[in-house]
Amino acid sequence: MNTVLQFPGLLPAMLAVTNAGHRTNRFSNVVTGIIVVLLAGGALAVMLTVIIMNRLRCKIPVTAKVARLAETTATKPKTGEAVTLYAPVYAYEYNGNFYEGKVTSYSPKPSHNTGETVQIKIDPENPEHYIESAAVSKGTLLIMLFLAGIAAMGMLLIFGT
Repeated sequence: MNTVLQFPGLLPAMLAVTNAGHRTNRFSNVVTGIIVVLLAGGALAVMLTVIIMNRLRCKIPVTAKVARLAETTATKPKTGEAVTLYAPVYAYEYNGNFYEGKVTSYSPKPSHNTGETVQIKIDPENPEHYIESAAVSKGTLLIMLFLAGIAAMGMLLIFGT
């Protein structure tokens, strides 16, 4: 003979605790997701705005010459090995004035050789400000993809649970 113990209030009480815990967990996931989306999406929006504004301002094509290669030294984090990084320094003329400026991003391999000519686009209101090409650098693209991935994870937190 089977004995069935009945506790009339126990099962509804257990379900209430479980559901309350689920609601609390769901709420914290939604809040965390919103914060992640706002932070990652905000950073991504700022980066895109800067890129777009640079493209809109720098619209006058100018031929520049690589005057020299700026060098700096960095240390590899894992090995501690010193590495030389290069950035081209451009010389160009606009409206009878001569300008010289370097790319702000350095790379282990020079993107151009000294004496090479390249097309840049300058800001006619501030000719010292220019962009090297229409393409976005690999580093910037990787950061943007990383931020988009983080924002997507935030969306999963909001809508996936």
